[in-house]
Amino acid sequence: MNSLDSISRFSLKVMLRFGMRFQKKLAVRIFAVAVLTIASISPFQNCSSGFQSLESSKVATTTTRVDPVPNPEILKPLDEAGYDIIITAGQSNSTMAGQGSFQDPVGSGYDAQIFQIGREPQVNLKVIPAGDAIQAWGYAPSLEGKRAAFVMSFARQYAKERLSSKRKVLIVAGGYGGTSLLFWDDKVEFTGDNTILADDLKARVAAALRQPGQNRVVAFLWHQGETDVGVAYHLRNNLSTFSVPYPGGSAEVPTSLGGFSQHAQRLANLIAKVRLELDEPHLPFIKGELSERHFRDLGSVTVGSGANAKTFNYADQYLMLNDFYEAHRQLEPMIGDTGFASSQGLPSNGDAGFAECSGSGLEPVAKCHVHFSAQGQIEFGKRYFNKWRDIKKVFGNVESATRETDGTVTVVGWTCERGSTQKEIVHAIASPTGATEPTPVASAYVDAANEPEVSSLCGTAGPHRFKILIPAHLAKSLSGQKIEVQLVLNDRSKVIVPGLPLYYP
Repeated sequence: MNSLDSISRFSLKVMLRFGMRFQKKLAVRIFAVAVLTIASISPFQNCSSGFQSLESSKVATTTTRVDPVPNPEILKPLDEAGYDIIITAGQSNSTMAGQGSFQDPVGSGYDAQIFQIGREPQVNLKVIPAGDAIQAWGYAPSLEGKRAAFVMSFARQYAKERLSSKRKVLIVAGGYGGTSLLFWDDKVEFTGDNTILADDLKARVAAALRQPGQNRVVAFLWHQGETDVGVAYHLRNNLSTFSVPYPGGSAEVPTSLGGFSQHAQRLANLIAKVRLELDEPHLPFIKGELSERHFRDLGSVTVGSGANAKTFNYADQYLMLNDFYEAHRQLEPMIGDTGFASSQGLPSNGDAGFAECSGSGLEPVAKCHVHFSAQGQIEFGKRYFNKWRDIKKVFGNVESATRETDGTVTVVGWTCERGSTQKEIVHAIASPTGATEPTPVASAYVDAANEPEVSSLCGTAGPHRFKILIPAHLAKSLSGQKIEVQLVLNDRSKVIVPGLPLYYP
């Protein structure tokens, strides 16, 4: 047997050393390829040319080829029926505030794969179909086709890319307009019901998890901050309280609770608590930027009356956004597995011609940009999903392909979907002449021990290594064909393992 161990070890070192640098550049569609030129009279030769780029390398081919016979021993994914649960919470932009016409190329209206936990009295805490207008706190249920929420755009993209055919998406919406992060901290005391939001969300998530099947929470989407920027602004201007609404009332929140450093720690505590209670230590938590135009373009607002009246300019709050965003950026080094979606360039309800600020006395209608429009929400959902995908990145490397003395080919490497603890499967796949889809020729569980450096990249201890054995009769038929390795996430999501390509003469 002529092994490629030296190349294997070198490729692992390269991947581990530079993987974090490459990961942002390597899309999941990058091929990790071992091209096998399998001759019946000699074993593989060690590769002497080293690594080559995909663009410049030429793949060896043969003049005759036998298409592989599908292997009946191909492993099937272990997915069971159930719900992949997506939580959304925060202020009004996390609910159903987006107005105007909209178009989502992924889909629109009700989706047979996507459901929600109902909120209206007749369907409260029940599983019902979900459309563009989800049942959010404070909104009538008759707005389908007139409003949109970014969670639905996210859910459609998730269903398209990651959902098994046996499973469904279940949305749990817990946001309420105008509220503060302080309402999610049970250690904070002030006049008013400061646990109503958290208690409501817990009940809804519990209802989702109780549904038949194997259910799991896959994402927590958060959009909140307009109120907390206002609380911090009032603190800087020596006002002692700030009025904050909640379902059924309002509270005078002490501005002393509103510093941005406290905000970062409070949000980190919330995420850690949710992950602990759900037993999902790597649950992705995605936040989104606020509408900067809301702060930049607004006029002045007067707080108080008579001798106590003070006038503030919202544009001054715009200058505080960098401090607010910096508090959010601290979350990744604090707790990990978080993302921050940009709101740059998203249209607002004001852009869509909706005078939602009319009569408020705060600003001219033309400058009302606090809420993203329905089309802005659709785009925002895609940006949230891109951040989620970055967290759930697939890592891996095909390290060697070795022909054994009996003709069997052994393909060795490592792979993972970051943070996943599910039992994973990999396929060795070939692309026969004229085939539109690759053919699995052999598969294996990812069940071998791995190095600590691999565990660090994957976010879990493992196992993350695999060894795929391609039977001799199939290996012979694959002479000159391109062999790829797929990480099988479920029966409809098979991701090419990103890594460095190896070629054999």
